[in-house]
Amino acid sequence: MINIAFVIDRVFSDRAGTEQQLLGLIRKLDRTRFRVFLCCLRETEFLKSVDFCEVHVLGVDSLLSLRAMKSAIAFVRFLRENRVDIVQTHFRDSNVFGVLCSRFAGVPAILSSRRGVPYWKNNMGRMITLFVNRFTDRFIVNSFSIERFLMEKECVNPQCIDVFPNSMDIDRLRRGAENSREQCREQLGVKSNEFVVGIVANLRPVKRHDVFIRAAAQLDKSRPGWRFVVVGTGAILAELQSMVHNLGLTKSFSFLGLRSDAPEITRAFDVGVLCSDYESTSNTLLEYVALGVPVVCTRVGDNSRYVEDGGNGFVVEPGDPQALAQAILRVREGLVVPSILEEKSAYVLDYFDADKVAARYVSKFTEIASDAI
Repeated sequence: MINIAFVIDRVFSDRAGTEQQLLGLIRKLDRTRFRVFLCCLRETEFLKSVDFCEVHVLGVDSLLSLRAMKSAIAFVRFLRENRVDIVQTHFRDSNVFGVLCSRFAGVPAILSSRRGVPYWKNNMGRMITLFVNRFTDRFIVNSFSIERFLMEKECVNPQCIDVFPNSMDIDRLRRGAENSREQCREQLGVKSNEFVVGIVANLRPVKRHDVFIRAAAQLDKSRPGWRFVVVGTGAILAELQSMVHNLGLTKSFSFLGLRSDAPEITRAFDVGVLCSDYESTSNTLLEYVALGVPVVCTRVGDNSRYVEDGGNGFVVEPGDPQALAQAILRVREGLVVPSILEEKSAYVLDYFDADKVAARYVSKFTEIASDAI
């Protein structure tokens, strides 16, 4: 039996990116082989619904507090008493707290999961991260761009890094694809002569919906028959709606909010857009590709690995509405290759299958636990 503790700052739901990936993995671990602990620094209402593993709330609101010191002592004791073999940390505070406590407890294998932006925002943060890295045995990343960042900016030995892709619910995507594109467009209220340009992304500044809207304004002037669809919610909704109104795009724009039927909606797109300033591996982009939708995306993260410029879509530089508009127009003109759309879709459906990704984790955990004996 391998005892493994996953440490994370907090879990608000099973729909957010990292939380969704972590909880999905925990559900798939065979309980005859793994005893699993979900250890959260902070309490949330969602944790009351978790019944598929042991949950422990560590009570750490701030790392710089007396309570954090007491919680650290208790957590070290917990790790020793339960003979935890592997600790895997997620997010910034858990990376510091979890790694240092695990080293004091003598945990055989300490893993740090890195899935997005750097943990440090200034020199002090970088120094803390570099210090904690010295006590970390392996780094689990979800993209080759993060692997590159760790090697170049944090001087991590490449032999200590494992790239595990995000897992995707392939069955859910395939169910979403069962309806024909025409049926999906009908459900969305799209007219037969409309060219649908969609973006599925939380309404956050980094996703650059403002660039999407400015590109839409250029396209709207170029020719008729556009429909622009935004799926997602967030704090800047009113700001974006105001921008659409001021540019005279209200009649051609639809803000659909947070939707549970995103795959069906995506099937109605003629092109899927992702114009972020930053990405690691984007689940949205992968869903576009898996569903066979042409993609226009920015040259960030691992986007270019899954979107071949001039093949199944086009790749542009971040923050450039004109380049984004021109690339979308090229898709409308039919300048994508159907065979590459199919090829990329098949690759994503295979490589990111949740069962296969979980099997890779099981293999790695087993190997790590064996090496630590």
